[in-house]
Amino acid sequence: MKLMRVTPTRLFLILTVMLCYITASGIWLVHFAPNLIGSSSEFEVVAGFFGVSVWLITSACLALSVIGLPATSRAPTEAFNIDDHIRLVADAERYRWLRDKVCIEDAENDLMVVRGDRYFDGAELDTEVDNAIRLARLLESHPCAE
Repeated sequence: MKLMRVTPTRLFLILTVMLCYITASGIWLVHFAPNLIGSSSEFEVVAGFFGVSVWLITSACLALSVIGLPATSRAPTEAFNIDDHIRLVADAERYRWLRDKVCIEDAENDLMVVRGDRYFDGAELDTEVDNAIRLARLLESHPCAE
């Protein structure tokens, strides 16, 4: 929750609102509320119900503003970019297609991930890709590591 700085003007405003609220509540409860119980007029009962409703709503709003709302733990997110999302999905589909290639039918024309005379697929391919990404990050953060 963001803390607000208390200035003399803000303090005066808060105290004035509290004084008006307490005064209006006192007048309502002392002068008008007792008449609602013994009233024979429908108008007075409806007006009393309306007045009590407004008083309860005002009380709840003032209580929430004084207590404050709980801080959210949600971190601010970046704006959703549909183009980035589409590229991400396409990359994932390409990788899954390459990863799930279990059988090489034509070594001349089929795509393969090869190191030396060994080709990679499935979990081995995942491990090799993860290791290559880690190595690239390490070299990027420590250029002397070569």
